[in-house]
Amino acid sequence: RHVQVAVPATDPRSPAIEWVGRLGMARLCLTTSPDDPAVFSAFGRAVHRFRRAGDSLQHTGTLGGFVEECRLVAEGPVDTVVIATGKSLHITNLMNPNSPSIHAHNAHESVITTLFCDAPSGLVFSSGKDQRIHAWRIDLDEQRLKPLASIETEGWTLALHFDLESNLLLTGGLDSRIRIWRFVNYTKLVPISTSQETHGVLTLHYRPEFDGALLSSGQDGAIKVWQLLPSRLTQKVVTEPEAHSGCRVAKVDGITKMVVTAGEDLSIKLWRIMPSSLALVASAEDTHTDSISDLCVDGKSGIVVSSCRDGTIVTWQIAGDTLVRLAEVSNAHVGAIALHYEAATRTLFSGGGDGHIKAWKFTGSDLVCSGTLEACHPAGILSLKFDAATGLILTGDSGGMLCTSFWVDGAFKTGSKVKNAHRTRLYAMQYDAPSRIAVTAGADNKLFAWRIDPTGRLTMEAGTLEKLSKVVLAIEYHASMGIILTAGMGEPVKAWRLEADVITALEMNADLPNSSMLALDLHVPTGTLAGAGVTGELRVWTLEVNSVCPKPPTAVCHVGWTRCLQYDAPGSVAVTAGDDGEVRAWSVTPSQVMLTAETKEAHPDGARGLLYEARSKMVFSAGDDGAIKCWKLVTKPREPLATVADAHRGTIFSLQAADVSMGREHVTLLSAGMDGGLCAWSFKDGEFTKLAELEDSGEPMLAVQFDIGTGNIVGAGLDGSIRAWKLQRGTMRRIAVAEAAHEGWVRALCSHASSKLVVSSGDDGLLRTWKLEKDALKPMASTGGNGSAESHGIQALTYVAAKSLILSSSSDGALRAWRVEGEAVVCVAVRMGAHTSGVSVLEYSAEKAFVLTGGSDGDVKVWSFAGDSFDEVLEVPGAHAGGVVSVSWDVSKGMLVTAGADGFYRIWDVGSECRWLHAVGEVGSLHKGGPTAVRLTANAGVSGYIFTAGKDGVIQAWPSLQGELQYLGVATGGSGGKAFAAMPGTESAAGGYYRQADLTPCSMEQ
Repeated sequence: RHVQVAVPATDPRSPAIEWVGRLGMARLCLTTSPDDPAVFSAFGRAVHRFRRAGDSLQHTGTLGGFVEECRLVAEGPVDTVVIATGKSLHITNLMNPNSPSIHAHNAHESVITTLFCDAPSGLVFSSGKDQRIHAWRIDLDEQRLKPLASIETEGWTLALHFDLESNLLLTGGLDSRIRIWRFVNYTKLVPISTSQETHGVLTLHYRPEFDGALLSSGQDGAIKVWQLLPSRLTQKVVTEPEAHSGCRVAKVDGITKMVVTAGEDLSIKLWRIMPSSLALVASAEDTHTDSISDLCVDGKSGIVVSSCRDGTIVTWQIAGDTLVRLAEVSNAHVGAIALHYEAATRTLFSGGGDGHIKAWKFTGSDLVCSGTLEACHPAGILSLKFDAATGLILTGDSGGMLCTSFWVDGAFKTGSKVKNAHRTRLYAMQYDAPSRIAVTAGADNKLFAWRIDPTGRLTMEAGTLEKLSKVVLAIEYHASMGIILTAGMGEPVKAWRLEADVITALEMNADLPNSSMLALDLHVPTGTLAGAGVTGELRVWTLEVNSVCPKPPTAVCHVGWTRCLQYDAPGSVAVTAGDDGEVRAWSVTPSQVMLTAETKEAHPDGARGLLYEARSKMVFSAGDDGAIKCWKLVTKPREPLATVADAHRGTIFSLQAADVSMGREHVTLLSAGMDGGLCAWSFKDGEFTKLAELEDSGEPMLAVQFDIGTGNIVGAGLDGSIRAWKLQRGTMRRIAVAEAAHEGWVRALCSHASSKLVVSSGDDGLLRTWKLEKDALKPMASTGGNGSAESHGIQALTYVAAKSLILSSSSDGALRAWRVEGEAVVCVAVRMGAHTSGVSVLEYSAEKAFVLTGGSDGDVKVWSFAGDSFDEVLEVPGAHAGGVVSVSWDVSKGMLVTAGADGFYRIWDVGSECRWLHAVGEVGSLHKGGPTAVRLTANAGVSGYIFTAGKDGVIQAWPSLQGELQYLGVATGGSGGKAFAAMPGTESAAGGYYRQADLTPCSMEQ
């Protein structure tokens, strides 16, 4: 029951040394020695050791000779490492080649998939394809790996994390759930709770001493944030004061949600637990001639049993709003009576002040004694518990004695006794049959836990170290949580933890009264706790076990599986690696997970190992070839990468950008301004270069569309005309024009390259479509005449190619969908009042069928669009003071950039299903007079650039990420500086093998 703890001279849990890699569960691990920290990798049939050499790693030795592949390595106690090979576990000291190794061959019946070691305590947890989780303890003195507990699981477990402070084991796997287990007395893993379904869980990280956040990653490539909620008592309902004149007994039936109470007024009342109240179901007045000592209730059959201090037992039947007396047994015992009713067999057990135990059978409405165990207690029995599965009866008396007996085949058998279980009265007792643990409280102000073996023998298991301040009159026990609840005169309900051989006070989130509670009753399966006190009121709580609750932040980290996850809670940093071979760093807060930095082609063969050293911000990653690359996470203030100070004379109305997705090495931008100029720019290696310029395109252009694939540019502006150019080999050549396409200004424009469609709207109220041929813009359809009321005031347009629909937003705050029918453009859907004022920004995501809008009211909204309606998905009110002027959205990467009249551009993290939108960065006063346009582009990775333009005629480029992973080099294999690779067929290691594994067959116990 005791854990051997081997703590290094400097405690690795000290905040001064933050080795996030200590928690690693993969092919890499970091050791916590402050004098000689080392990195270990498990690849091939060997484990390799590396020492830190500045900002790099140097190979210093290899433990080889394993029969099967080394898949996992974790730090063990006192300079050891734990290695998983095939079905076996090995513990060896790579710091001292002469020290013996510990081997557990066939630790699992199939290949080991997951390994976790808590180095200070020497506790090891492993899981395998045999669908079992084993708990072990490394005993360095006896040179063995001692098995402690084992459980069978549903599916493969691929993630393990153990928290020593709370004794909780967190697991995740292909069953797509996170499960919580309590490691009871270091001998048994008891299930506590299960999360809601998620995608296959591959990694888990939990740091309770900081923010309590639990991070997971899995088969969907996403990183998810959960909150591990502590055990707590939540008050559900309470009756009015003086429901009784002093309430002494309360018993709960959690299945039927009924509670029965009795008070000093000699009444018995039956209550039903409602969502927000307690409803009185039935009652009986003047039920006994003296104080009621105990109650039983079976809500399913409607049976209530009560006992009195005068030795009487009465049975009742619930009938409507009354309790009907069925039978009464006078002088059943001498003095007060303790009761237990077994509904399945309709058997009642009683113990009285005469020290006798009796069994009673219901015969019709009568109660008939079917057996008596006489004088088993020299003093009056105060408490009685019965276990139907074994027939065990546990009783405690007013002299402090604890006794066991059995009811077998209709007869009593004596068990054993502990005469001085408590020095005086034994006031309260509770028994948990599955764990065979009983907890007791006495007048000596002590709590004790007792283990009962199958013969009934009692052995003290644990106790409080000091006397309690008040006498405990009521006690309840939740074995799987290891929580004891007590109540007494002058004290509220208190919680205690039963751990190993000690019962200690437990701080628990609870809404508890200050008044004395005289009775408690807990229905463990439902967690329903009833309490009654001297004020006469009845209170009902819900005892909530440790649970895993999802939190909003989620981010898709990798294409394919996210294989590795490291989490530094104090720094709010997570680092991931996945099947796409990239390493990415994330900022994690309670409301967001935002990409901070990423690599480019870190491991083309896929990443398989990852470590993050928080103190130095070093990242080590490994690929399938076993090569370890070194990176440094650098964060910095968000500053522009490059600026074009005089891109245009005056306001820039439009900015378009095309990224490298077409195979180009640079970003191409197109800008149009008040000066009538049209400019093409290249952004590469942090610099702007002008590609082409059209100095005088006519009147100033308010809207421009650009397609990088064809090089086609379509623009329109103040003169009402629409023009098209082709950008090719550093020149812009006009290819088509539609003079006087609209009367007045052209306010909005969109184009679709593959269908050659151009859509425009103007001050004349017309919504028109055109076809861009080689040298002409041919009119196709229009709203006709002077336009319709719906087509007036259009401020933005976009085209939904999959549905052949045009979407528009207008100055009246409405969203509309249009369809071309012959030569007419017809409105087919409308959402009035989408914004409280004009909607100036409109974008559509074909990937998710979402519409994004921004309005003069400053709000940003997301809508789902199925073709016939706009349904609001989320709203961010007040995203920008003064209105939203521009947005750029990449749904697949979960990133949105907005620019507003308040002079700010803001970066937002967008959930994969657009269920949340969190601002994660901003830059203010970026343009004199304010920004007018913003564009987000990718650059062959998840990250990219943000380009802004403003009323000052300036264009700026910004990094979309606030940090970078600087590549420092690859781990070397010796003094020659040669790159180290662990796998056969790759470049050989220079460090050599300094010992072979001692793989002598041995028994599991050895």
